Amino acid sequence: MRYSHPDVFYIGRGESHLNVEEWIYEFINLCLPMQKSCGFEKMDGPFCNKSAREMLNKLEKDTPPTPEKNPIWKGLDQFKDLS
Repeated sequence: MRYSHPDVFYIGRGESHLNVEEWIYEFINLCLPMQKSCGFEKMDGPFCNKSAREMLNKLEKDTPPTPEKNPIWKGLDQFKDLS
């Protein structure tokens, strides 16, 4: 196998085996979360920061108001569903 670019692998005609060990290792590591977090079933456990959880709950309830439509773009609404 020749490597000329880190993302492209060329396989020679005489190669009978392909080692995908490194690709699988990278795939598994990219699938794992980078940071551990409390699961829903363990929210009241000792590892979950209660003050942080309360702050997140407060922020979750405060949804930003939807912005009013700008009258400049009102005329373009008629062209939205043309297909």
